[in-house]
Amino acid sequence: MGNLFAIVGAVAMLSQQPAAAAESWKPVPRMSGQEFVQRFFNGKDIPLGQQTTKMMVERELALGYVAGVADAAQGTQWCDKGLVKSVEIDAELAHALRKLPQDTLQQNAGKLIIEQLKKRFPCD
Repeated sequence: MGNLFAIVGAVAMLSQQPAAAAESWKPVPRMSGQEFVQRFFNGKDIPLGQQTTKMMVERELALGYVAGVADAAQGTQWCDKGLVKSVEIDAELAHALRKLPQDTLQQNAGKLIIEQLKKRFPCD
């Protein structure tokens, strides 16, 4: 009986097909510049009590994204010298990105944010 289990196990192992090669996809940004701008300004001109939950979540998602990108690049690609509040930096970045051409806004939002941070807050 033990041999039967060993044979069945061996046949099962041999009959398994090798794992299919993972498909590859073109890298897509987690958030494009256009998505960032849309999320940042979603419901911004609507009084807080009238905003939908979706509007508030979209905006917070954009704020969290810009905070992560800024924190990751702070001190190496741009320098916060403590002269501008972070909420003001966020707004300045969003307004700068909103002015970019549509084809540029299809690029990775992180890359676009860092470019703006470097331009506005260089490390001397």
